[in-house]
Amino acid sequence: MAHIRLNGGGRCRMLSEYPFAEGTFKLCWKAEYLDGFRRGETAIIKQFKEGCVYEDYYFHEEMIIIGITEKIAEAFNKAKILGGDRLVRVSRPDIATSVNTGAKALVEPYIDMFEKFNSNSGWVNTDCGVAGDVMQALSHFSYHEWDGKYLLCDLQGGAYRDGFVLSDPIVLTKNGNLGPGDLGKEGMKAFFQKHRCNWFCKSHWRTPSGGGRSRIPSKKGTVYDLRSDSSRNPLSGLYW
Repeated sequence: MAHIRLNGGGRCRMLSEYPFAEGTFKLCWKAEYLDGFRRGETAIIKQFKEGCVYEDYYFHEEMIIIGITEKIAEAFNKAKILGGDRLVRVSRPDIATSVNTGAKALVEPYIDMFEKFNSNSGWVNTDCGVAGDVMQALSHFSYHEWDGKYLLCDLQGGAYRDGFVLSDPIVLTKNGNLGPGDLGKEGMKAFFQKHRCNWFCKSHWRTPSGGGRSRIPSKKGTVYDLRSDSSRNPLSGLYW
């Protein structure tokens, strides 16, 4: 399980009552592990914002996305795309419950030197050099290896001497049914509109057939599109 970065602690305490970062659905706090093999290390607690009535749905969905990402990372590592011993690892969170409030949250190890490499709408970080090339190749690899069924994107985390650690990715699917960040075929099209194969990509890797431009504007922030029928997502009809 070299491609997985485990949580490694059963208990932790927040280091501040105020979150240090937030996304559309979640707030993030720094914390300290109180036990386990990560005792004394810094953790991140991610809690859904108050009023997110589909909290349980999103916890379940997030773990499915992490599971798919782990399989993609494992295949990428086995293919030796990076060469040597460098690996792509995926941070696997645990679902924890506050002893004070009973609220649930995702807990995972803190990632130092955190940066975003690409988004789910085709945006690419051109300022991170080789690390950005690797992440673009990983996204392309996922589409090729899974015959166009998946495209791993919205890649963010840390780049280190021994490889990469990723957190909170998005998996695009053909049907666009894997969460609010899954932009489906339009998202896949947006990725390949901006993608330029680099020396980590292979010439035989597949790309989508058919023309036309994606209707989705390219942006650094994660794009959420929930304007589909209710079978796709319980929050359908909303847009961020």
